[in-house]
Amino acid sequence: MEITIFLTFCLAFQMIVFRYVEEKDAFMSFYAKQLASRLINNNSVSEHLDGSMIQKLKVVNSAFWK
Repeated sequence: MEITIFLTFCLAFQMIVFRYVEEKDAFMSFYAKQLASRLINNNSVSEHLDGSMIQKLKVVNSAFWK
């Protein structure tokens, strides 16, 4: 349970940082590669948290996900 709270906090912090990143496409490309690697290698701590992060990124940067 503690790890989920910590990871949720980390995701919220990443979203704050993402809003200030000028090269959003580079960030999204890096994140997509890392996510794919985690899912292929079954290294994801929580698929629910990964899905939550994707949803947050869609809201903040909807033009990239169209």
